[in-house]
Amino acid sequence: MDFMENAEQMFSKESLELMGTLLVMEDEDFDKIKGSVLDAIREGVSRQENRQLYATLVKQNGFSKEQYVEELKKIDSLVDTEMSDFSESKRDFMKQFFSICYNAIIDSFDVDKRAIQIPIEICSPDAKIPTYAHKGDAGMDVYSTIDVTIAPGETKLIPLGFKVAIPEGYELQVRPRSGFSLRTHLRVANAPGTIDSGYRDEVGVILHNCAPSIQDFGDGRAETCLYGPSYTISKGDRIAQLVLQAVPTALFIKTSDISKIGEDRNGGFGSTGVK
Repeated sequence: MDFMENAEQMFSKESLELMGTLLVMEDEDFDKIKGSVLDAIREGVSRQENRQLYATLVKQNGFSKEQYVEELKKIDSLVDTEMSDFSESKRDFMKQFFSICYNAIIDSFDVDKRAIQIPIEICSPDAKIPTYAHKGDAGMDVYSTIDVTIAPGETKLIPLGFKVAIPEGYELQVRPRSGFSLRTHLRVANAPGTIDSGYRDEVGVILHNCAPSIQDFGDGRAETCLYGPSYTISKGDRIAQLVLQAVPTALFIKTSDISKIGEDRNGGFGSTGVK
C-alpha cells in the first residue's frame, strides 16, 4: 500500500484536500502559517466531541485502535521517502500532523468507550450540535437559533434547532450557565429542566428575565414600567448547558408504617435552623 492509499483510508477527503492546498504553497508563505495551522489542528482534535466522532468514523471504516495506530506509523515512515521533493519544513509539518493524529486517536477510542451515543436530528439551518468547552466538562453548551429580546418579567422559549433520541435509562438535564446567571437577570425558568428519553420534538430552553418589571414607589402606588434591563440574545449565543444523567427506575413498595424503616431524624422543614 503506497502513501496515498494509506492516507485515503485514514483521513477524510476534506482533510486530504486541505493538506494538498497547504503543501503546494510557496515555501516562504507556508512557513509563515505552519505554526498557526498546527495549533488549530491541536485545538480541534482536543475537543471531546471531535475525538468521539473521529473514533466512530474510523470504527465504521473497520479499523481497531491498534490497526489505526499501526497505519499511522506506516504513513509517518513514508513521509521522507514519498515526499522527498518537498522542503524539510513541509515534511516536518506532516510528521507533526501525524503525531497529533496519533495521540488524538489513542485518546478518542477511550472517549468512545465511555461515551453514550445520542442520535441527533438538525431541524434548523442555524442549529449547532451541543459542545463540551473543555475535556472533562460535565455540561455541554447549547446555542440559540434565533435573535430575541427578553424584557423584564418575560419568559420565552428559545429553540435550539435539534431533536434527540436519548437512550432509555438516561435524561438530559437543562441547566443554567454560571457566567450567564452571574452577568444577567436571565434564568433557566425550570432549572434543571428534564428532556426524557421518549421526547422527540425540538429541544428548547425556557429563559426568564427576573429583573423587576414593576416599580413600587412605596406609597401603595405601583406603575407598570420597564424598570429592569432587557436582554437581547443573538443567534449562536450560548444560553444554557445540557448534562447527561443516568436515571434509575423507582419502584414504590406500600407499607403500613414508614417510621419503622431506617432511622427517623424527627425534623421537618427548617428544623435544623440557619447556623
